[in-house]
Amino acid sequence: MKEIENPIIARAIIELIGTPKKYLEETAHKIVESLDLRKEMSVLKKEFFEPEDKGKFFSTFCELEISFNDLSALMNFCIDYLPSSIEVLEPSNLNSNAITLTNFFNDLLAKLHTLDMGYKELTAQKKILEENMLKLLRNNVMITLREAKEPLEIEILSRRVGIPKEQLEPMLNLWVEEEHIKREDSKYTLPDLKSDKNNPKKEEREGQRNKK
Repeated sequence: MKEIENPIIARAIIELIGTPKKYLEETAHKIVESLDLRKEMSVLKKEFFEPEDKGKFFSTFCELEISFNDLSALMNFCIDYLPSSIEVLEPSNLNSNAITLTNFFNDLLAKLHTLDMGYKELTAQKKILEENMLKLLRNNVMITLREAKEPLEIEILSRRVGIPKEQLEPMLNLWVEEEHIKREDSKYTLPDLKSDKNNPKKEEREGQRNKK
């Protein structure tokens, strides 16, 4: 390892959450291995902790003591690895110049913009998936009602489509309001297609939905 005249020594904690346990342990070691490959920093000490079972996933962390060539290397480490905490051990005073700070903040902003774009894309994809799943469920309910050839109580309908009653009921209320299905007392059935043709109110709503 090349000796650096005035290195920055810092203690960092990196937390990981995931499953299965073995994969989480391998990931923690790979992170430390990737740090050893970087020329601007060197891992002096490392300690891995046993993953804890959190129910649906495992949680673990590793504590590292790292030597950084300069302040820029420390800043880049924080951006790239997102440690949960960082403690500068030495030196007690850090000096920086305008160029170093400018580069750091530009890198930070680029990272934030990338994360923001990824979040927006995932949100849009999630919305499309939810809309498609809702349409599939609605079609399943309508097919179930058509095959039944008689009004069904929500308990029976819930069992046949495989959706718990408390989750299905709000969607049934929505589809009743949109007149995809109708409710007779406490039972559900398909609307009368003949009467729907003479229902200008529904035709107007359907036209508005098609325009959207």
